[in-house]
Amino acid sequence: VLIMPPWVCPVDGLLQSLWEGGLGQKFGWQEELGTRCVLLKRSDLSTVFDETLMPPVSLYHTVNAFEEDDTVKLQIAAHIGPREHVEKNFRDMYRSNWTDETRCSLKEMTLDISLGRISIRSVGPSDAASFELPTIHPAFIGRTHRHVFTNSAYPSTAGFANTVERLDLQKNLVDRAVFEEGQFAGEPMVIPKESAKDELSTYVCTCV
Repeated sequence: VLIMPPWVCPVDGLLQSLWEGGLGQKFGWQEELGTRCVLLKRSDLSTVFDETLMPPVSLYHTVNAFEEDDTVKLQIAAHIGPREHVEKNFRDMYRSNWTDETRCSLKEMTLDISLGRISIRSVGPSDAASFELPTIHPAFIGRTHRHVFTNSAYPSTAGFANTVERLDLQKNLVDRAVFEEGQFAGEPMVIPKESAKDELSTYVCTCV
C-alpha cells in the first residue's frame, strides 16, 4: 500500500535547496490533488488500485493494513489540524507549541478494489487522547487486529506526549499509563511473550 498526501516540491525549490538547504521548506500543500492511494500486487508489483481521496488527508504514520472481503482496510494516524501547523512546529522545535491540532487521531481508510473507491472514517474510542507513533502487536501486521498502542498527550492541554494508551477497537475502551509531571512518554514498543497466543500476551515498553 502506498499513500501519498499532496505535498509538492517545484523543480526550482529542489535546485535552491542544493545551496540554501531546508528542502522540507520548499514543499507546498496542493489541496486540489487529493491524497493518492496505490495498491501493488506483491508477486510482481503490478498496480491493482490507484485512486485519490478527496478532500486529502495528511499523515506521517500508518498503523496497519489488512484485507476484508473485496476491500483493503488501511488505518492511519491522521493529523487533526492543518498540516502547515505541524510543519511550523518542525521548523523550530525549541519554539514549537504542540496541541490536539498538531497531533493525530485514528482513521480507517477503506479501499474498495472492485468499485475503485476510497472512503475514510474515525475508528476507536471517542475519548482517546490525540497521539503520535501508533503501534500494534507485530504478529498482527497485515491481519485484522483489535488493539492499538499510542504515544499520547493526556489531558489534551498537555504540552507534550506524557502518556501511553491502549485503544480497544472492538469495545471502544481506553487504558492509559500517565507518567509524572515533566516526564515524556516515548514510542510504545510491543514485545510479545514467548508463549503469546493473543494480542495482549505482551509487554509494552517505552522510554521515559
